[in-house]
Amino acid sequence: MRDSMCRGGLGAGHEAGGAGAGAGAGEAARAARHVALLQQVDRADAILRTHALRGPAALAAHWHDVIETRKFLQNALQSLLMSDLKYCQSDNIEHQFWKMLYYNFLEVLRKSIPQLPPEVKPDVIKLINTIIEEGNVFFENLVQSLEKTYKFNTDDYLNDNHVLPPKGLGYVGLALISVQKLYVFLGDLARYKEQVNETNNFAKSKFWYTKAQQINPKNGRPYNQLALLAIYARRKLDAVYYYMRSLMSSNPFQSARESLLSLFDENRKKYEAAEKKRRAAEVVKAAESVEAGSAVCEGGRREIWLRPSPATRHDETFDHMTPVELNKNFITSYLHVHGKLITKIGMETLHESARRMVRQFRALLHRQPLPTPAARLLQLTALNMFAVETNAAPLAESGDKNGRSAWLECALSVSLLMFGALLERCCALLPEPPNSQQHADAFLLLPAIKVWSDWMLCHSSIWNPPPSFDNFEIESDNEPWDWLAKLMNILENLDDKSIDLESERKEGYVAVRLAEDASLAGFTPLMYMEPAVAWLPAASAAHHAAEHALRTRKLLFFGTEYLVGVEPPVLRLEYPAGESPRYVSAVQRTKPHYPSLQNLAEDSDEGESVGGASGGSAEGTEGAGAAGEVPEGADEATRRLLRRKEQLESRKATLERRRQRMQEMVGVGAEVRVRPRWLVPDTNCFIDHLPLLQAVAAPPSPYTLAVPLVVVGELEGLRKCSRVGGAAQAARRWVAEARGVRLATARGSLLASRSFTAERDRPRASNDDRVLATALNLHANIESNADSTQEMVREVVLLTDDRNLRVKALAADLPARDLPSFVAWAGLDTAAATQPTRVQGTVQVRITERRVAVPRCAVLCRAVPRCAGLAYSRN
Repeated sequence: MRDSMCRGGLGAGHEAGGAGAGAGAGEAARAARHVALLQQVDRADAILRTHALRGPAALAAHWHDVIETRKFLQNALQSLLMSDLKYCQSDNIEHQFWKMLYYNFLEVLRKSIPQLPPEVKPDVIKLINTIIEEGNVFFENLVQSLEKTYKFNTDDYLNDNHVLPPKGLGYVGLALISVQKLYVFLGDLARYKEQVNETNNFAKSKFWYTKAQQINPKNGRPYNQLALLAIYARRKLDAVYYYMRSLMSSNPFQSARESLLSLFDENRKKYEAAEKKRRAAEVVKAAESVEAGSAVCEGGRREIWLRPSPATRHDETFDHMTPVELNKNFITSYLHVHGKLITKIGMETLHESARRMVRQFRALLHRQPLPTPAARLLQLTALNMFAVETNAAPLAESGDKNGRSAWLECALSVSLLMFGALLERCCALLPEPPNSQQHADAFLLLPAIKVWSDWMLCHSSIWNPPPSFDNFEIESDNEPWDWLAKLMNILENLDDKSIDLESERKEGYVAVRLAEDASLAGFTPLMYMEPAVAWLPAASAAHHAAEHALRTRKLLFFGTEYLVGVEPPVLRLEYPAGESPRYVSAVQRTKPHYPSLQNLAEDSDEGESVGGASGGSAEGTEGAGAAGEVPEGADEATRRLLRRKEQLESRKATLERRRQRMQEMVGVGAEVRVRPRWLVPDTNCFIDHLPLLQAVAAPPSPYTLAVPLVVVGELEGLRKCSRVGGAAQAARRWVAEARGVRLATARGSLLASRSFTAERDRPRASNDDRVLATALNLHANIESNADSTQEMVREVVLLTDDRNLRVKALAADLPARDLPSFVAWAGLDTAAATQPTRVQGTVQVRITERRVAVPRCAVLCRAVPRCAGLAYSRN
């Protein structure tokens, strides 16, 4: 035991921050002074372990045998703390005595309760309560002894009182760290008491954990304990927040990561179950109230096409929800999105989930009075920082300071969109009368805005230049930077210049600090940001107004000075004629550069010729085998006829097997419900029907185009054709810029960026196969509802004029239509799309015609022949 005491427990380095290698000799010397005491502690620990092995019933009956031993250990701990704090700190002595005196006994007794006979259980529960009460008295007295010995008052150093943390305070700082550990022990005792007595009032436990956190916010242990209480209370967002704070501390509690991932996975299952229920309700509603087109196939297989309901055609409204319901749904969606950002699992549906989450957040902010308190908004902002920092950490470790991964881009975009929602709502509420509810709600939003601004001040290399929001389809024409500029203009007019704040301490002045800085003290993403502080005359009664003025001026510095001077600039000062100067966004929406994709285009005729050659070779092989059975003496003509007969019989058998297989596939009698959300267009749709595609994707459309990368490659190849090159170029440009358009790989993965448009795939696969594989794999990736034997649901539709490709899709149970018939079924407005378009001044392409004039040079292009839906004619 003496060796283990000298080495310290696992938490020694964690709690104390570790000791330097050069201090090893000093620590050994201090331990040597306590050799005799540690030997006695070792013997006492062995005695307690022996009693614990006798079982809970015997321990309860003979508890008086260990009272003296435990009293000795309590006195030993007090003696060490009062005489040698440095040794206690280096070896984490408090934690080891906690385990000997309380933890080991409480765990053994508590876990044995379910297996105890009824006559013994009351005695064991009584013993547990006795140990807990004794521990409460002992640790509270120990805190008072520390305060008396080292002459300090713990309440003066709590973070809420805005006094510096224990660092740099000498022995007082060491004593405060010991007090923090004792507060955690008191919280654990209170938690054990509630669990053993089967009650759920953890207020006392939370009180001690919170005080421990306030003493030194840089230690992750108290946050982990607060997360446990949040789980008991079923407050998942609080639990995620506290686990995150436990990890984002100078002394992190690493086991919190596994608990955090477990919470994300549990929330994912809850979210998917709710989504399945919601979509099923939409299907029922659509089937009852919206026109449905159905097509009956052979064998009783039937496709029922359901138009999106009005609720899904436009941005979903949440007016029918109560604030409690809306807040509950938002928390589930928010944790689902952050689970994707942290675990990087299921990123193909991130944009859809994030769009819905941001809409819920905006709806929540528009409720009056604001149902989300300022503390909750600070939690959300801190979690957004955590998501960004988690995805930025690998880049920092690799030394890549200029690049941004797709994951980091997504985390930044989601965080900035939520920041923009706060700014937008604040801009709407701040100009209201000062005594109104709206103005009061604006004051709840400003702390979160200020905290995110602090983070941006410290991490400009991560977010600047700003990311693009194209994949998120924001509801407003204004981006977060537009709202930020507007907020700066409003704050400049509302800043109360009459409040004189001093930057240095003066006699007769009191400190003015911001609550959000205290709340996020010790948070590593903000560790380089000095807390805002100013000084106000003590006689002034406008302390709350001074806090608001300090917050306003910090925001104005961020917006009007930092963002204007940063490179590239985010805001700029504009001088309109006849009006006052105003700040506007300086962020330019950049168009991504797409590299040439000539190498991606393939000539399907080559594949067909290869296939034909292989087929002929196979037939020749069969014929060679049949030739061995030719009667002797037969002439060459007879041999050829017999070989031909064998070939025809083999081909007939193959076709019969295929026919039987098709009959089996279509004869199941299954019902396919088609609710189009993802549309996979073929190349001919872009060449023949680009205006129709634009009508399909135009907001507020419920459809999203998932363009296969192979189609993008074909459009790139067609740009060089003299006749259809203009149409291909227009289509390529539209794909690069349009909203509601995503690029998809042959594996069904949706790309977060449109900068990557080339992929490696099976070299022998035709482009038809790649387009079909894209649609099938996309369906497999996004499908969350398990298909039943008699009913299937499909949300992915293949759009193509190629009849052969549609047949292949039908065989794979994938809905397929040509684009004009789909547009007619969807009831979209195509008045503007039916006008003829002149391509390079020579050829007209009408979307109502399927014949396109193509010169022979275009037929020779590598990418053109695969567009089987096009009919070619020489001009």
